[in-house]
Amino acid sequence: MTALKLDSAPTKQKIDWVDYTKGIGIFLVVVGHTLDGLQKHSIIESSQLFKFILDWIYAFHMPLFFFISGLFVQRSLSTKPLGDFVSSKIAVIVYPYFLWSVLYSLLLIFVSRYTNVKMQVSSIWKIVYDPVLHFWFLYSLFIIFILYGVAYKLKVSLGRFFIERV
Repeated sequence: MTALKLDSAPTKQKIDWVDYTKGIGIFLVVVGHTLDGLQKHSIIESSQLFKFILDWIYAFHMPLFFFISGLFVQRSLSTKPLGDFVSSKIAVIVYPYFLWSVLYSLLLIFVSRYTNVKMQVSSIWKIVYDPVLHFWFLYSLFIIFILYGVAYKLKVSLGRFFIERV
């Protein structure tokens, strides 16, 4: 078995453990949100075990997605100009963000008289600076990728911003 090199030349081959990790992360997001919703609506009772399980899931499931999403970003940046990198992130993050945010917002507007989530057509434009509910992840991920991409291309050492030197 060979070791995985994250900084080697890009290839389109799938890496099994990355796909398995994504699957586990997706499963934990669904379980966490389902359990939380069931408890908040008094469908199931909360207990110490229930609280422990939710705390355990919420402690790492979104950091796991950020980790997996950024796993190969340096390799991508090392082979592309910044403009191509940004264009690719617009295609795979920004476009789906706007598409699904608008569709979800329109759905919320359509059903808002039957739900506790009220939304008006005039508020759709807010998705530029205020992500709709669960789409915050794509919004944040794009910003993080762009900031990292710029810092990487400018050869800015990010360690000096996060580690106090003695």
